[in-house]
Amino acid sequence: MVEVDDVNVVIIDLDLYNDDDIRPHPAISESGWYIIVPINIMAKSRLLRALRYCSTPSLIVVDASTRQIITDDGRRLLQDDPNGLNFPW
Repeated sequence: MVEVDDVNVVIIDLDLYNDDDIRPHPAISESGWYIIVPINIMAKSRLLRALRYCSTPSLIVVDASTRQIITDDGRRLLQDDPNGLNFPW
């Protein structure tokens, strides 16, 4: 397995919750993992369009320094390369 320093994971939660249904997400407790829940529909729409999102689940790899999408096909690439030998794809 390849070790990569300085990788953060941002989960964009697309589920719609009401106040009674908000539960802690297990990913929050992990170091380097963040979760955002876009509540504003227009902001969520712009974000998903910018990330070229097309279906759930998706894995989109973005270079944080340039904000450029490295791949929007990360889910398939991860399945093809489960040990991350070619990461970042």
